[in-house]
Amino acid sequence: GHGGGSWLGFVLALLSGTSYGLIFICARKITAAGGASDLLMTVSSLVQRCAVLWVLAALPLAGRVDLASAAAEPGAVAVAVVLGIVVTFLGTHLANIGSKLCPAAISATVTTATNMVVGYAAQLGIFGEQPHWITVSG
Repeated sequence: GHGGGSWLGFVLALLSGTSYGLIFICARKITAAGGASDLLMTVSSLVQRCAVLWVLAALPLAGRVDLASAAAEPGAVAVAVVLGIVVTFLGTHLANIGSKLCPAAISATVTTATNMVVGYAAQLGIFGEQPHWITVSG
């Protein structure tokens, strides 16, 4: 919804899109300059993401989360964390490889379209919320 903190979501989305664009450009430039391994680029991206997430977690931007429910089901939490790590690693690794193999404009377009489709599918599948018609129509 459009609560009091929605401006922060818009700012973070803009920063996210900008960082994706920079990843596409950097991957192409690194390839043109002799290249770096895909694994090195993936690990570098993940280390930077971790640093940003730790900083964001330390800021009082959102309410505190009660971890009692997580403590009650440690197995489910462990599976969710491992799944999140694997999906993030694979997504970052494939984005780095794709960015090296095709022009930045194509990488950006395909990534944006894929993020939109997967985001709407997750909204429907995980949260059971139908996107509004205005959202789907663009």
